[in-house]
Amino acid sequence: MNIMVNGVTQMKHLRQLDGLGVQYASLIAEPSNVLSIENWQDEDLDIQLVGKFRNPDFAQVDELMEKCNFSVIHLDGDESPFLCDKISGEWELIKTIRIDLNEGIFPENVLEEFDEVCDYYFFESVQRQPWKQEFWDLLMGVNIEKPFFISGSFIPTSSALLHQFKHPDFFGVCYDREVRDDSGEIDMATLLSAINVIQPLRR
Repeated sequence: MNIMVNGVTQMKHLRQLDGLGVQYASLIAEPSNVLSIENWQDEDLDIQLVGKFRNPDFAQVDELMEKCNFSVIHLDGDESPFLCDKISGEWELIKTIRIDLNEGIFPENVLEEFDEVCDYYFFESVQRQPWKQEFWDLLMGVNIEKPFFISGSFIPTSSALLHQFKHPDFFGVCYDREVRDDSGEIDMATLLSAINVIQPLRR
């Protein structure tokens, strides 16, 4: 099971996360952010850098890829299957799928739209709150057939549910606001605590 952490803004974040054994570090893909980290491949790191975009056009993705050469592209907005298809033809692609926990259904029709135009799904809740038992059960019953990340906002404070979660396509957890301090910086102590909670999933 892999871990992705969003909110990287500096090279020190990449070094720290790499030292913790985190597999993916995610950067909000804006020119000001990329400037401080564009030479990341000169470092001796195992971590992969994810460029996170929200509703870009292809030219914007292409321009920042030229500067930063992200390992993976993450589209986190309302991008069309057409744009996803164009981008995934060039680079590895993660696509966010948002789930309304109040509806109590899994949006399988949305998965059908994006099935052939991305490499990974990223499941996020509209409410940004931990899933209850019924939603873990719901996900377990869906035949996804593509590796997927789940948002750290889904993770319950107790690890009891995690021992039961064994979906064959589950690929990793992504942490964002859950592991940041009041200034927006990644809080390494909070991240370590979060990693300890999900240890059952990493075995």
